[in-house]
Amino acid sequence: MSILPVLGRPGPQTPVRLVHKHIMQTGSVGYAAGGGLIVTALSRDITNTVAPQLLSPGLLMGKVTSTGYWTNSIIGVTQAATLAGATSLTLTAAAATELVRRNEASGTFALIGPPTANGTVATQTVTYSSVNTTTGVVTCSAISAATVSGSFVGGGDGSEVPRSFIGDGYGITLGIDPANGPTLVEWMYIPREGVYEVAQIVNWPTDTSLQQYIRSNLDATGRNNLLASDTM
Repeated sequence: MSILPVLGRPGPQTPVRLVHKHIMQTGSVGYAAGGGLIVTALSRDITNTVAPQLLSPGLLMGKVTSTGYWTNSIIGVTQAATLAGATSLTLTAAAATELVRRNEASGTFALIGPPTANGTVATQTVTYSSVNTTTGVVTCSAISAATVSGSFVGGGDGSEVPRSFIGDGYGITLGIDPANGPTLVEWMYIPREGVYEVAQIVNWPTDTSLQQYIRSNLDATGRNNLLASDTM
């Protein structure tokens, strides 16, 4: 268990247990010089059902194009295949709730996935008009291309492209109440070079083309040299 400061909230607070995880294989790990900043208003880890304001080790992260700040790449994953021309798609209730919190009750998001299993991954912008946070159904304009179940839903602000992930340790806390705490949180150790275990990456997909999409973006020429390992 780790004890971390509660950002934006002085005085004793209810304790939250953090679990230490190893993402990187034993060996040299390189970090981005100078670190970066995580924007708290956009960032949550819904896979951490007890405390989504704690970003778990292995959580994929991307940069908002307009600001250069970091946030989690994946808001949620689709729960069923979606056909071209469909006017709705389904997320989990938690992901639907997070979509509303992050991108509001209507707007746009990025949908990332192949049209068929292990096909070519494409990113499309989806315009949505309503979200049922109980059933997870998102009503939208006609989707331009089919996507497989497990496709990624991202913010559509550039951060949907995974560029790194929360590294070894206990994760990063945004504070007990991020909405009323600091607007930015320092991310000191951004993995840039090394070998990571795919089984430890949050939302690691079963579709091989989505797996390669993550690998390719984390190992993009001139940006990172993060190499995946499929062994444990």
